[in-house]
Amino acid sequence: MASSLDDAVDGLPARQLEALRARIDRRLQECLLCRSDGALPVKGQAKLRGNEARFALLLCPACIERHRLPEGRATTQEAT
Repeated sequence: MASSLDDAVDGLPARQLEALRARIDRRLQECLLCRSDGALPVKGQAKLRGNEARFALLLCPACIERHRLPEGRATTQEAT
């Protein structure tokens, strides 16, 4: 198995190896809430005592959906 994987990686051009490395890095990111892998960066901002703070959290798609605010769940209505 290891030799076939090595052969496959050796056959890839540098650009595809870079894309593969980026996919692996994203896949290994851990969710802050449930500790599952495959987390995505979610940007947020808050006003604290008149100061604005911006931040990013790593959350899995399930936690993003579970904790999304109602206004973020709005869907577009079709015109009839």
